[in-house]
Amino acid sequence: MAELKIGEKLSANLEITPKYTVPFNADKFPAFGDMPAVFATAMMVGFIEETAIKLLMPFYENGQQSVGTLVNFTHLAATPIGLNVRAEVEVTAIEKRKITFAVKCYDDFDLIGEGVHERALIDETRFMEKLATKVPK
Repeated sequence: MAELKIGEKLSANLEITPKYTVPFNADKFPAFGDMPAVFATAMMVGFIEETAIKLLMPFYENGQQSVGTLVNFTHLAATPIGLNVRAEVEVTAIEKRKITFAVKCYDDFDLIGEGVHERALIDETRFMEKLATKVPK
């Protein structure tokens, strides 16, 4: 991953539909059922991670991927169905296999989230071999 540099940036857009809202996930987490139909924090986490992965993908070496190791941001404002959200990620540190990103999310009106995300570079084969040791036989 020698070509990746501090300052690399990527942004992505997402239209908020019901499937990205808190109550949509009530089948998995029943307490979500009575919550307002707004962009779920869990979905924001996924959107930020996906944007960071997309930034890294062109730099992966053969057999390399990344996994999320830290999500630390604040969800500042609610976003209703129908608005668009933009995630912005920027590489702020590269330490061996650890990549750190500054992240921000905006809807059509406000900054709705900001913080830090980290990803670790992995060798997919080694990762899957290690993971297999945790599978009951």
